[in-house]
Amino acid sequence: MSTTWNDDVIRLLQEDVYGRLANDAFFRDIPVLLARKGLVDSDVELALSGLNEKDGKAGSCVIVLMPEVDAPEGQSPGPVIEVVQSFQVIVRPLIADDTASGGVGKNAEQIGVNVLNLLHRYVARRVGNVLMADNKPMRPLQAPVQGEVHYLVVLRLLTGLDRVRKVLEPQITPGDTITLTCGTGGAEIYWTADGSYPGPANATATLYTGPITLPPETVFPVDFQTVAYLEG
Repeated sequence: MSTTWNDDVIRLLQEDVYGRLANDAFFRDIPVLLARKGLVDSDVELALSGLNEKDGKAGSCVIVLMPEVDAPEGQSPGPVIEVVQSFQVIVRPLIADDTASGGVGKNAEQIGVNVLNLLHRYVARRVGNVLMADNKPMRPLQAPVQGEVHYLVVLRLLTGLDRVRKVLEPQITPGDTITLTCGTGGAEIYWTADGSYPGPANATATLYTGPITLPPETVFPVDFQTVAYLEG
């Protein structure tokens, strides 16, 4: 377990794993949705039905669910907490399997295994702790809609509430140009101007090296996203 802590660990973990999935090649044609943004049924329906295709494909989506928090060592100073981060995989085989008509061509089991493969032993970079697969990492769910296949993918992250921050959030100073700073020594700052997650794996993300002049089409601050990373 890391000896570092950030009191915003639960939100940051969701955003980190969302960015990790959304920027991975396997998920380039699978919509990844973030529950904390306030999903409604229509968001999922659009993703599955093909009305909101990703990379021209349809029939599947992954939802980053709101985490649960356990205290396995409830009497310890701090205390030590375990953040349970789950993902809901939803596939409509009738659409997904029909690759000739734009189906994604990936089944729910493949997608669930790839979530696990990508995130097991993943170091959540803004949190500083390691995600580990649950002892029952993939659990079939009763589909609420006929013709769908649902899985719950579960990972866990152990951290403590008596730690010091590892990576502070970047500070944004707007003006004719935008300046970014981070109070964590050695941290690298990435930014995007299209509203996407600014992780290093995102081709549109830029490593901050000096004052930024935003493209004229950028809606600030809605489209401007930043994140700081610290290796090690």
